[in-house]
Amino acid sequence: MLRAEITDVSGIANIADIADVADIATGIADIVTGIADIVTDIAGIADQVLQTLRWKQVGAYKVSRGCSMTSR
Repeated sequence: MLRAEITDVSGIANIADIADVADIATGIADIVTGIADIVTDIAGIADQVLQTLRWKQVGAYKVSRGCSMTSR
């Protein structure tokens, strides 16, 4: 009988370990989601920079052709 109780306690400890692993996995998933959000933000900033550079190139081309400039 005592042996069965020790086995049960061991099983409960294993379940607690599994819960800890699940919590850690959830934490890692949250971190990965946060990193993905940061990467998306950086991509958006990079896109804005590229659009600005394109407009500056268009503006430089227009000026070199003698066209009037409008600011954007």
